[in-house]
Amino acid sequence: MWILYYLAADYLIRCLLQQIPSLEVIPYLRFRIRRKKLVNHLLVRSSYSIFNILPLFILIPFSVLVLGPSKGAATALNFLTGCLLRIMLNNLLGLLTGLLTRINSVYWIIPVGVAAVVALATSLEGSIKEPSRALGYALAEGRPVPSLVVVGMIVAAIRTIHWLLHRYLRVDLAGTRYRLRSKGASFSGRFSRLGDSGRYMSLELSMLLHNKRSRNTMLMVPFFLV
Repeated sequence: MWILYYLAADYLIRCLLQQIPSLEVIPYLRFRIRRKKLVNHLLVRSSYSIFNILPLFILIPFSVLVLGPSKGAATALNFLTGCLLRIMLNNLLGLLTGLLTRINSVYWIIPVGVAAVVALATSLEGSIKEPSRALGYALAEGRPVPSLVVVGMIVAAIRTIHWLLHRYLRVDLAGTRYRLRSKGASFSGRFSRLGDSGRYMSLELSMLLHNKRSRNTMLMVPFFLV
């Protein structure tokens, strides 16, 4: 009953926290390496995400311990395969949204629109619960149409990511986009009365907020607490 809620929440969290491994291939753009090979490396590298591993700790035990004994091994395998396809689709959609938002911030309207649609549908009684229940039955029964639709969306997402990276992954764009620059919040004025200790504290806070890894960690801590 909660499948669509989970998929929407997973997509929104990926848009905020999932790493976009495009910086890893920038040094290789100066060598004679086919761009298609680099794009395929990005797609494979993006699959090594904690967001793709965490659902397995629920899906695999549920399929083996609940669906298998009650509905049979074929039903459990169909359910697990369908869920894995949807996790793969969410991973590609999160990667695609991350690439689009790096190109232009206006594309943040996509996850905001998804959140608004989910909130609106939640306010309407039974508008998401019934499709979620129907999707769960379709996964368990192994109906081909939902899986074929997901496979088609996966292929479309991969082709779109290939097109975007072929067009925008350039050495000159990367240099201007990711060059070091000092901007953002400054805490020097707030800690100036503490002397050198205050100056070091302001530098530490600035580094924590400017570094993407530490910033994402601070965002994930309350998420895991919830």
